[in-house]
Amino acid sequence: MICDHSPANPWRGKPRELSQLCCHEIACGSHRQKALDQPCAILVLCWYCNGFVVTDKKAWPEARQLATLKRKSQDNYDLEAYNRLVNPNAPRRITQGEVDEWG
Repeated sequence: MICDHSPANPWRGKPRELSQLCCHEIACGSHRQKALDQPCAILVLCWYCNGFVVTDKKAWPEARQLATLKRKSQDNYDLEAYNRLVNPNAPRRITQGEVDEWG
């Protein structure tokens, strides 16, 4: 999660439904179906962040989302597997340095 909101800690001033948790596919678009069962490509987000925050790809590029996964769920973080999932012909499509820039 990027905001720490959930049913146990709902957003104030927003409908309660927006605090429900969902799976967000980091590899969205044409790669979404491949990502559905891949822990290295999934973030757990509240509905609000999923629908209104990470949709801004300039503010939340894949590298930042992967950095969040690394920070929040170290066991699921696998940059090599993620790059292979999205494009097997580009093993350095996103580098560890790009992820590390987002801390």
